[in-house]
Amino acid sequence: MSNNISIFSYNMGTDINDYNLALKFFQEDHPNLDNKQAYDQAQQETASLLENEGDVYCLQETGELEQRPLIQNLQQKNFTIIQAKGKSPVRDAVIALNPNRFTDIENHSISREIAVAVATDQMTHRRLAFVSGHMEGFSLTLSPEEILENELATGGDQQCHDLVAKLKELEKTTDIQIIGGDMNASPKTWYNRFHIFEEAGFNLMSTNGTTALNSNDKTLREREIDYFFVKNQQAVKPLHWQERNISKPLDHWNVNSNASDHTPIKLSINPTMMNPLLKLYSLLTRLWAWVTAPFQGSPSPATAPLLTS
Repeated sequence: MSNNISIFSYNMGTDINDYNLALKFFQEDHPNLDNKQAYDQAQQETASLLENEGDVYCLQETGELEQRPLIQNLQQKNFTIIQAKGKSPVRDAVIALNPNRFTDIENHSISREIAVAVATDQMTHRRLAFVSGHMEGFSLTLSPEEILENELATGGDQQCHDLVAKLKELEKTTDIQIIGGDMNASPKTWYNRFHIFEEAGFNLMSTNGTTALNSNDKTLREREIDYFFVKNQQAVKPLHWQERNISKPLDHWNVNSNASDHTPIKLSINPTMMNPLLKLYSLLTRLWAWVTAPFQGSPSPATAPLLTS
């Protein structure tokens, strides 16, 4: 029996303006629909294509959640929604987890742009950390010297450092850590941002294809800026995730079924069952973390379907 876990990362596009960028890129014309109608229909189609395909959804630029059919449909399926606390209803990074697959879900989110969830896989008893990240963007045509002086670029790099520090704190209580997000850079355009994760022991998972469009940029109209990073924490062999592959679920970009200027990407991993002794060790480690939480300010296990840090 397969223990496969399917994880999506998807920048949903801020609003209709990002959808218009995709329309402009393909020079699409809707003679019988205005762009608002086309956008609404594309959101519904996106939701119907993705809602039954994943166990975890790492979403960015979500905006107001009630305006997103995909998130609304996932909530109707009782998916747990993880996001950072904030007064504004407008969100950015959100994680949705299938309650039939995961239990003991905790919220460790850092900011509006970086949501962090920790959960136990009920099939393998592995403890996993999931991240949805949206790092600061900047012009990808800048020179390395210009990037070093760009506040958006350095701000995004600091977000990566903050995320790595948070995941370092969670190492003792997690077996696998998975980041899905919009990096707003690529190894070719700004390697420094990726080196931060490489130094921390993460493996980069790439589609090696276009994941985002920018019809206003004549130099880089097609770009790959959406990625996964995976880190296995246990120092035992074999690796606890045997199968790892990454794909684009919308291989042929279609503005009628994708309401964004990004395409969703999908990662599949297949964790092995936890060794009983390791399982006991993991439970004792988590119990100790829970007992000492009042003295360290750590969150306790959460059970509510909507979690905010």
